[in-house]
Amino acid sequence: MAVFNYTGKEWENARLAVLRRDDYTCRFCGQLCLGKSKNGHSPVVDHIQSVKERPDLVLDISNMRVFCRSCDNKRHSEKGKEEYVPQVCEDGFPANSKWR
Repeated sequence: MAVFNYTGKEWENARLAVLRRDDYTCRFCGQLCLGKSKNGHSPVVDHIQSVKERPDLVLDISNMRVFCRSCDNKRHSEKGKEEYVPQVCEDGFPANSKWR
């Protein structure tokens, strides 16, 4: 599988559509994420089913959601330094109510 280009126009358009759909709000903690210069919280557009597992869904906005940087790091143990990584249901949302 080729590496996906996260700098291309297609990704930029899909990312913006997801940010608008989710109202720039983290789907886990509810934090408004307007960017570091506006409110100090940068939004991350995350794939529910990973690009590695489902490359066919890489630009499908129904397979994406907004996270704040902190929740994204917690969701992806390889990114963050958090010890707690939540169990995630099929729909991509946390099984543990601790995340709500």
